[in-house]
Amino acid sequence: MSDAEIVPSPLRRRLENDPWARTLGIEFLDVRRGHCRLRLQLRSHMVNCQGYPHGGVIFSLAHCLTA
Repeated sequence: MSDAEIVPSPLRRRLENDPWARTLGIEFLDVRRGHCRLRLQLRSHMVNCQGYPHGGVIFSLAHCLTA
């Protein structure tokens, strides 16, 4: 990984300790400048009445990716 890709530790900690991301159980697997890979375990309370992931959960995941 080049120095240009490294995300400063304070910023990475701030992302990983985001209260909403922690509430959802989002894990930050790989964080670099211009790249972020997350994991979210979908749970029964995160689905809509049709059994699909709730839009709010999907957009919360997308928001954490682009923060």
